Amino acid sequence: MSAISVMTMPEKFMAGKKQTVQLGADEAGRGPVLGPMVLCALEGEPRELSTLGVKDSKRLSSARRNELFEQLGTVSRWELHVVWPPEIDDAVCNSSLNALELEHFGQLLSMFENDFAYVDAPDVDESRFSREASKLCGKSVIAEHGADDRYPSVSAASIVAKVTRDRIVSKLKSELGSDFGSGYPSDRKTVDFIEDFVSRHGTLPPHCRQTWETSRRILANSKIKSLEYFR
Repeated sequence: MSAISVMTMPEKFMAGKKQTVQLGADEAGRGPVLGPMVLCALEGEPRELSTLGVKDSKRLSSARRNELFEQLGTVSRWELHVVWPPEIDDAVCNSSLNALELEHFGQLLSMFENDFAYVDAPDVDESRFSREASKLCGKSVIAEHGADDRYPSVSAASIVAKVTRDRIVSKLKSELGSDFGSGYPSDRKTVDFIEDFVSRHGTLPPHCRQTWETSRRILANSKIKSLEYFR
């Protein structure tokens, strides 16, 4: 798999809609040690999105997220970037995760004609992220913490990003032949899977973020155990 996958949602909503659409962007999978990060920019009419019941994806059940995902396909347009661990690790080593998100949000927002956009800010400095995103996409961007709770388009983007990532993770489980859980460091099933893989192969599993503290710790512990075995 390439570092970046670009996924496009065809326009299913009518071209003649009034110019009342709202553009928003969010991501899913910033924190996992295993699997990609998915970023989404989405445009739709706020009232229509609100009527569907969109909200921050973390506040919805998996079943409800999947239901809304299908409904959003008829009332909105979205663009996705799927960013894989090699690019994430490169950003951690050479710039930052915030810079990586900024780059991809800028690219995604540039795909839309809207002059204005809302983004769920990953940066502690909301104003800084707003300014930099605006420069990259040529739009007025408001980046706020908790934007996925305030703006319907950002809520919808968070749902699309989350469902997309969950479906990718499901495919990775089949590829790796193991239910490794959510992929987050806080998930014991995920940690157990990585530890077992490292103990058997001496290396991290595919699609694992090498720069994460969890990965570094598991590798370090494995080397210590190997040295002790030969004493």
